[in-house]
Amino acid sequence: MAGKIQQQKSFTFPATIRKFSFYQSCYINFYSEFTIGIYQIFTLLVESFT
Repeated sequence: MAGKIQQQKSFTFPATIRKFSFYQSCYINFYSEFTIGIYQIFTLLVESFT
């Protein structure tokens, strides 16, 4: 029984890591696009003022 639980843990652990890295990459993609968007708006504002 103990061996079965150990096996389940080692099986679900990499899946959790993979899920976390997936969310992390989504967050990084969103953050970079968000930053680029702000940068473009900022440059447009600067161009319209000058």
